[in-house]
Amino acid sequence: MRYSQYDYFGTARSAAVAGSLGPLGADFSVISTNPAGIAWMRRSQFVITPMFNLYTGNTQLTNGNNSEISETASSLSLASLGLVFSGTSRNPNWVNVNFAMGFNRLADFNRETVYRGMSQGSIVNRFTELANSDFGLDEFESGLANDAGAFLIDNGTGFYFSDFDDAPGAVIEREQTITTSGGVNELSFAVSGNYDNRLLIGLGLGLPFVNYLEQKSYFESDVNNEVPAFEDLQYDENLTTTGIGFNAKLGIIYRVNQMVRVGAAIHTPTWFNLEDNFSTSMLYSYSEGGQGNIGSASSPDGNFSYKLATPWRMSGGVGFIFGRNGFISGELEWVNFANNKLGFSSFSEDEDIANRDISEELASSINLKVGGEYAFRQFRFRGGVSLRQPPYSNTDGLPAFNTQLSLGLGYSMESFFLDLAARRSMTEEIYRPYLTATYPEQVFNNTTNYTRILLTLGFRF
Repeated sequence: MRYSQYDYFGTARSAAVAGSLGPLGADFSVISTNPAGIAWMRRSQFVITPMFNLYTGNTQLTNGNNSEISETASSLSLASLGLVFSGTSRNPNWVNVNFAMGFNRLADFNRETVYRGMSQGSIVNRFTELANSDFGLDEFESGLANDAGAFLIDNGTGFYFSDFDDAPGAVIEREQTITTSGGVNELSFAVSGNYDNRLLIGLGLGLPFVNYLEQKSYFESDVNNEVPAFEDLQYDENLTTTGIGFNAKLGIIYRVNQMVRVGAAIHTPTWFNLEDNFSTSMLYSYSEGGQGNIGSASSPDGNFSYKLATPWRMSGGVGFIFGRNGFISGELEWVNFANNKLGFSSFSEDEDIANRDISEELASSINLKVGGEYAFRQFRFRGGVSLRQPPYSNTDGLPAFNTQLSLGLGYSMESFFLDLAARRSMTEEIYRPYLTATYPEQVFNNTTNYTRILLTLGFRF
C-alpha cells in the first residue's frame, strides 16, 4: 500500500480543487493523472511548487482504560517542478502538439506518531511464540530476544518461557514512537496533441523514485511491579527502502461543446525494483537475586531486493466551463489494490504467501474528487473535496470514506501567475505494534490529520 496509494500533490491550483483537473487539463499537474490536458496550453510554461506539511496524530490504546494522546510534526518538501513546451503542427487539423517534463510528488511519508498506554501482554510473548514455532530463532526478532535474555529454554521440555508466563494478567506500560520520512517522487514525460479543438490525446511515461526511512522505538515497563524479575525493555527497528519504477499513462479529453468536457485516463501498473536495508536491536532489564541486569543484542545489517507491480488505474470525469467566470469539475478514480504483486527472485513459496495475503486483505477503492474555481478579474477563488474509500477488505471500525478538503487563491497575469492552496485530510486507521496468536493483542485507534500548504510560482513564455 505504501508505494501504490498516491495523493498527486502537483500544483497549488490542482490541490485547491482536490486534484479534479483531469477532465479539464491546462495545468502541469495533469502530467501524472491525464496527460491529454497538457495540450490545452497555448503557451510554454514553467512552474515550481514548494509545500509545507503539518501532521497531527491522535492515538488511543483500546485495551484497558487509556486516554488519547496527540503528537505534531512538520516538514518542507517540493510538490512539483515542471516545464511545458507548446508547439504547432504541420497538419492544420492539429492545433498544437505539446511536450512536458518535470517532477510531481505522489506520496509523502514525513510524520511522527507516538502510541502509549497500559494493558496486558508483552512483545516478549510474540518473540516466545516465534521461538517455540517452526520459525525458531532468527537474527532480527526471536533470536535477538534470546540473546538479550528476554526468555530462557526449559531443558526438560525444550520450550522457551519468559518472565511474563508467571504473570499472564499483569498490566504494563508500553510506548512506541514511529518516525518516517521520504516520499515517492515521479519524473514524468508527456506528449499531447489537440485535434481541431475537439479531441485531446496524451501519452505519458513516469519514472517514480522511492525513498522511505522508518525508525521504530518500542518500550515496555513494569511500573506496578506485577511481573517477577522483569523491569523494562526497548526494541528498536530501522528500515530504509529505495528504488525506482516505470509506468505509462494514456489520456483523452473530448470537448462536447463550449461548456462541457469529458476526460478519461488509464495507467499501467508501476513496475518497481526495490531494496530494503534493515536492522533491529534490543535492551532487556531484569532483576535476579536482588541485583539488576541489562541484556543487549543487535542484529546484523539485513538487505533484501524485490519487485513490486502496482495495480492498473482508471479514471474518468466531466468538467463544466462557465466562460471566463470559472469551472466545476468532477473525477472518479478506481484502483483494485488487491492486485498488487510482489516478486521474490529466490523465494517462490514466500512470494505466493505474500501475494495471497495481499489479495485477501486489500480490496478495490474509489476516489471521488470534485472542485471548482471562480474567476474575478485577475483573481481566482478555488475549493474542492475528495472522498476516498479505505482500500481494505475488512473495514470494521473504519469510516466509509476518508475526507480531504481544500481551498485556494490565485492571481494570474499574462506572463506570470501565483497560486496558494491549503489542503486538509483526515484518515482513521487501526494499528497493532506487534501480532501474536494466543496472547492479548494490542490495538490502537489512530486518527491522522494532514494540513498541506502549497505555493506555486509560474511563468508563461
